[in-house]
Amino acid sequence: MAYDLITLILSPVLDQGPMIYLVLSLVLVLSGVGLPVPEEFTLLMGGYLAYSGYVAFWPVVYVLIVGILAADIVGYIIGRFAGYFVHTRVLSHVPFADRFLDKAKYYFYRHGDKVVLFSRAMLGVRVAVPLLAGHFRMRFIKFILWDAAAAIPWTLLLVFASYYFSASLDVFTEVKEIKHIFFALLGFILIGYFALRFIKQLRRKPEKVIIV
Repeated sequence: MAYDLITLILSPVLDQGPMIYLVLSLVLVLSGVGLPVPEEFTLLMGGYLAYSGYVAFWPVVYVLIVGILAADIVGYIIGRFAGYFVHTRVLSHVPFADRFLDKAKYYFYRHGDKVVLFSRAMLGVRVAVPLLAGHFRMRFIKFILWDAAAAIPWTLLLVFASYYFSASLDVFTEVKEIKHIFFALLGFILIGYFALRFIKQLRRKPEKVIIV
């Protein structure tokens, strides 16, 4: 579904090279604030478009990295300036929300850098992290540096994988559906691996934190 949505969005501009870069970056920004398109699909699509000749490889990598960082900056700003309102007016009426926020606050104060770094590959957590980082007043420079440290290799990994596996798959098959399934499986395997590592970190017995 997410792949079809990206294809639908891109179809009017496939013959207009510069517009493809703009649309890809906008999709990433919008997915960071609620558009139901995981960023993995956009990154894989960027690699495939580079392989197909619609865009140049390195420019699309740079554009995708900027798009990810822009999306996370928007999330951070929303959390910073609207987090208190959402917490007091909305989440205060949601069962277990306060318990979740207290736990999230603990991990941000103790392991904020690791939370930002390792959440990149976690589909469900990734969107919430910039919002929580802003809400808990994590220093912006610290947030964006760790965010970039995760976003750059993550983007390179998925775009490279999409680009080079597209070439390999074309040798064996011209059936596009097989490519789509392969890319989806690759993304989910990577997400699962990093999610397990992150969950193991969270399950460690928390130490008492004294915040001055």
